[in-house]
Amino acid sequence: HQNIAEEFAEERLSLIARDVLGEYDLDKRSMKGWFERMQKGLDLANLIRKDKTAPWANASNVKFPLVTSAALQFNARAYPAIVPSGEPVLAKTFGNDPGGQKAARGKRVASHMSYQLTTEIDEWEGETDALLTVLPIVGTMLRKVWYDPAAGRTRVKLCDAGSVIVNDKVKSLEAAPRISEELKLYPYEIRERQLSGVFRRVDLVDDGGEDPDAAQMFIEQHRRIDLDKDGYPEPYIVTVHKASQRVVRIVANYELEDVVFDGRVMSIPRRDYFAVYHFLPS
Repeated sequence: HQNIAEEFAEERLSLIARDVLGEYDLDKRSMKGWFERMQKGLDLANLIRKDKTAPWANASNVKFPLVTSAALQFNARAYPAIVPSGEPVLAKTFGNDPGGQKAARGKRVASHMSYQLTTEIDEWEGETDALLTVLPIVGTMLRKVWYDPAAGRTRVKLCDAGSVIVNDKVKSLEAAPRISEELKLYPYEIRERQLSGVFRRVDLVDDGGEDPDAAQMFIEQHRRIDLDKDGYPEPYIVTVHKASQRVVRIVANYELEDVVFDGRVMSIPRRDYFAVYHFLPS
């Protein structure tokens, strides 16, 4: 999709950036309890030692890796079932299949998708392995699948625990009015995106401190905005550099065939980039 941020004046973009960052902060504050529980789980798995003051100061403080061991055992059992050798994708056919044509077509589709996952998307297996280790510790993890115009291919990324921000009152990812992802990009990655037209070429405040090669924080928010002022907010993806509070990218998060039209626009469903995984129903 084309970056349409270039078509708007800086004043309008500043208002959009303010809304994106303000609502991101609101949603992150709502997740305070979840972050605290997640951190406790990670501390247990990483065997982080903390001084005890109960029942007395400097009491015995032995850490046994029960959580870490259980997570590794879950991974060892789940990984071979999810990533079988050679064919991670299987196709299922429905209805009558005279001559087995549908089954043959399904097999071809499955073989091609298996090739894509194991060969073209070379990070998929490693990300799946990491997912099945972290999931039982954190409880909920998300994986992002998208076409990266800078890399020129489909990519898969396991989102860091807590890097995808959704208001705690939302019951499901599909119902969320907005989804924010914290993106950390190194200066060379930012430059690549500017040169390829993915990002606007604007001056950004360096928030890396003393290290000139430190990663910069961006907020990529999947949200709805009424940019054409027709009274209906359409789905867009807005990327904002957090320190500079400047919009670097706005792209439509829908295709023309997604629009439900009956004399006027009735609805436009949002395209989903995130797959959510729950260890236990939350």
